[in-house]
Amino acid sequence: MNKEEKKNRTIQQNRALHLYLTWVSTALNEAGLTPEEVLKNFKIELVIIKQNIDTTSPFGKAVFTILAALAEFEREMTAQRTAENMLAHLI
Repeated sequence: MNKEEKKNRTIQQNRALHLYLTWVSTALNEAGLTPEEVLKNFKIELVIIKQNIDTTSPFGKAVFTILAALAEFEREMTAQRTAENMLAHLI
């Protein structure tokens, strides 16, 4: 396998992983679990090397909590904008 084929394979694997994680995240969110609760309840330790996030350390936990809060805020803002747009089109 040449370098270009390896790169394409890695991209495909990353896309598949992203889709899977998105699905899992959606399912957990619908079940009413936050990312922090999932990590704590299932005793999962998350380490993201490129972003230097390690939930086994106090700093990593803080960064993860902040990012999760921002993601939740964005989801809520999107839902609010969607509801407002739907209402505006009904009037």
